[in-house]
Amino acid sequence: DLDRIGLQLTENDEHAHTSAVDRARAINQLVLMGMPTTELRKRGVRASEATMARRVANASQEVADLGESANLGLDDLAKVAEAEADLPEDIAGMVVEEIREAPGKIDHFLERARDEARRRQLYEDEVLDLRQQGVKVIREDEFYDGFPKTNQFLWNLVDEYGNAVEPHESCPGNAAYVSVIGSGDYMRAQTSFVCLDYTSHGHFTREDRARTTQEVDRAATIEANR
Repeated sequence: DLDRIGLQLTENDEHAHTSAVDRARAINQLVLMGMPTTELRKRGVRASEATMARRVANASQEVADLGESANLGLDDLAKVAEAEADLPEDIAGMVVEEIREAPGKIDHFLERARDEARRRQLYEDEVLDLRQQGVKVIREDEFYDGFPKTNQFLWNLVDEYGNAVEPHESCPGNAAYVSVIGSGDYMRAQTSFVCLDYTSHGHFTREDRARTTQEVDRAATIEANR
């Protein structure tokens, strides 16, 4: 079997009959069957190809099909196969379809998919940490649906005496939402603490409190002048 597969690989390479996927599977078979590196080299297999071949041979049929539909070589197929193994299933499926439509943008699509996976992981880790602390986590759009009329950022709230409302854990409106900012190595999760339906919990915005104070002072001045 070693000789047969090795001979087929060599003959097909010479006549350019071997597709990238078939070549990967043949190389992977030879490696699994114990063919030494020196013998692989005699059959035109570069040292780096053995690793790439293993990735492609173990990839899904959708990735394998890219060899034909997108005319990808072994190097590019190995990139996609590696990404498929690392990425969440839905993101991996999306990037395969993008590459099928525009194979010339493969590196851009893969980088964007890895960023999306990292963004999701940062978000989920931060949300889990907050929930373990007992914080109610909402979506960002849930907060902005009621902002600024009923929902407010915690940093902008005071009590009736003008004091900050932190700590805020005991308030029924206590909540937070998570957003992920930045990109690449500079990507990070950011938590915004908020209060839902803040007026019903006895809070005031700093602007409202300042306006109320000014109105009281103005009324007192008018009364004193009168």
